[in-house]
Amino acid sequence: MSKPYHHGNLRETLIRAACDLIAQKGPQGFTLAEAAKIAGVSAAAPYRHFPSKDDLILDISEQGFALFAIALEAARKSQANPLDAMLAMGHAYLKFADEHKGEYMAMFESGIRSRDCEDRSPPSMQAFAELLAGSEAIIRNFTAKPTNDVTEVAQHIWALSHGVASLYARNSPDPNASQNAQQILENAVRIYIKGLQS
Repeated sequence: MSKPYHHGNLRETLIRAACDLIAQKGPQGFTLAEAAKIAGVSAAAPYRHFPSKDDLILDISEQGFALFAIALEAARKSQANPLDAMLAMGHAYLKFADEHKGEYMAMFESGIRSRDCEDRSPPSMQAFAELLAGSEAIIRNFTAKPTNDVTEVAQHIWALSHGVASLYARNSPDPNASQNAQQILENAVRIYIKGLQS
């Protein structure tokens, strides 16, 4: 028999439970009832905070993007040299994908779009803004074409990072995959930036 609703911080407890379930089963592979069971409350209790499972996943995604933006900003600001800063952001990308699997999968694999935010930019755009800042510095300092499209460069580097994370850093049976993924991404970014210089 399920426990009655009495939880003091149910919202965050459900988010943590759902993150673990997403990491194990994927964004669409669990139910609100499963999350409620892990949280130790009745199957009806989650609906006090989340009208649907999609709303719960969306909250996880938005929290994930907010954490992701903080990680990218810290990496970018940790290095004075723009190339080193971009490489540090790549490492931060892979680290986030590895250490925040539930959030990462909710962010990129749920198929659920972010809410419209009238008073602020969506959390995903806050993360992308860090890549834009890094890309702008790369173009300004490492290319002969200051007219290169900053947004396009940021999109390319995001795609490189996401591809390496998906192919090499996540769910790999190779115990050295994380290190290999870092080297692969670093080499790919270096080659890409060298191409911008021609």
